[in-house]
Amino acid sequence: MPYRTLNDRITELERKVGNMLFYAIVLEVKDNKVRAAQGDLITGWIPVFQPAAGNDEAAFIPIKKGEEVCVLCPNGSIEAGAAIRGLNYSKQPIQGDGKNETVFRFENGSSIKYSKSDHKIQITVTGNAEIEANKVVIKPADTCQVAQSGIGTFGVLTDLSKCPVFGITPAPSSQVLKTDC
Repeated sequence: MPYRTLNDRITELERKVGNMLFYAIVLEVKDNKVRAAQGDLITGWIPVFQPAAGNDEAAFIPIKKGEEVCVLCPNGSIEAGAAIRGLNYSKQPIQGDGKNETVFRFENGSSIKYSKSDHKIQITVTGNAEIEANKVVIKPADTCQVAQSGIGTFGVLTDLSKCPVFGITPAPSSQVLKTDC
């Protein structure tokens, strides 16, 4: 084994410590792995941390080129690194008010926003919305709210609500009433 001077050992330790944690921008994405760069330093293909990855609780949010990540490298080994995502910077500012709102925003304009202060959830879909379940139960607190759009008027009714458009209570088997204007 070659003899290493104390200076060589210190230099190697400084390099490893410097590589343990750094910020980088995603250059390429493939199968939930990224190549990211900080200046001249470019990682190999490293995995991306996801919010949850268990059998019962799993979440997957695809990462995109240009996102800022924190690269965590055990023992300073970039080859064994992983990208921690979710950093906000000038190209990806914080969504919502930053205090009381949880916001999921998608590239096509669709979003889910929940306000803790007024206990309201708002779902905006730029395409079609689909709910798949054995049974859907909608229990309005008061009466049915009717939403207006450029295409027409629609409302979701249950046997507990009265339609504000027609003033009728639907039959118990009715769940959805649609009207075109």
